[in-house]
Amino acid sequence: MKTFAVDITVRWMHCDPAGIIFTPRYFDMTHTVMEDWFDKELKVPFDRLHGELALGIPTVHLEADFVAASRLNDVLTFELTLAKLGRASADLSIKARCGGEPRMSARIVIAQVSLEPMRAKPWVPEIRAGMERFVAS
Repeated sequence: MKTFAVDITVRWMHCDPAGIIFTPRYFDMTHTVMEDWFDKELKVPFDRLHGELALGIPTVHLEADFVAASRLNDVLTFELTLAKLGRASADLSIKARCGGEPRMSARIVIAQVSLEPMRAKPWVPEIRAGMERFVAS
């Protein structure tokens, strides 16, 4: 099993007036991690996915646990693994840590859909092949 990791610095735009991450901003960050994973590891950036391939990757399920507060200028290391790979869906596990201390974890189920008509479509072989390296054993 391979893990994709990316660091994100907590910026003012992520925070509430107390300088603590406003909870919904974590979801922006996890989406950024997923987009970076598609681009850097799966070699299918979202502009190609939505343009040339006419595919979308909607989130169909999302749950999260918030373990400790993250503050302005913290550097969070996000790690993405794949808990399960289905025919047209993927169950992602994303964990964020700061200096090794857990901050949040999320389970995000995504699906691949055709854009016209919008319906589930089996993973494109090149995407599936890239994803298989990240499936947790």
